[in-house]
Amino acid sequence: GDPKQMLMLNLVFTTPSTVVTLENEHTKVDIIPFFGGRALRIIHKPSGKCITSNNNTRCLFFPFCGGEETRTGGILDPNMGGIFQQFSVTASDKTSATLEAEVPGGLLLERRIELLPDRPGVKFTITGTNKLDKPRMTLMRSHLELDLGAPRDIKVQFVNRKGENVAVDMNKVIAGMREGERYSDQNAPKDKWTMTDPN
Repeated sequence: GDPKQMLMLNLVFTTPSTVVTLENEHTKVDIIPFFGGRALRIIHKPSGKCITSNNNTRCLFFPFCGGEETRTGGILDPNMGGIFQQFSVTASDKTSATLEAEVPGGLLLERRIELLPDRPGVKFTITGTNKLDKPRMTLMRSHLELDLGAPRDIKVQFVNRKGENVAVDMNKVIAGMREGERYSDQNAPKDKWTMTDPN
């Protein structure tokens, strides 16, 4: 309800956004620097399927949602460096782009997004530079929103840092949807995690 906030939102919704598109024979990615530097649409070109959630009007943060973005805040400030951060493009070509923004608290955040040349896939390299004259702790994570179908049907599996195989019970995740499901420290995925839609 703050008039300044309403003025800002009016500016956001009426100003055309720049889109940076990366593309090769396997993958196409549309990046929106103004909305958190997010890779909004990640498309598997052979099938034409967009795997990332986008244009989800039911999302509480619409249109500041969907795709993949970097966030640097903790539980009490989860959107720092992401959802409302405005990035600028410092370099780009047909298959890669580098974006940067200064996050509140003196952190320079750089996002490099590049397509894998030999198979479908996208590599994200995130660098944080402390601009302050004293040490600081930074929590950094990728926030990814996918559109994989009915949540109850998705199978999620990974090997955690302890070497244990984890098969996620989606009924438990759905029951706690408001709080989310967290895997940290030794319980976090070691190298990769897979999500499969049997349909």
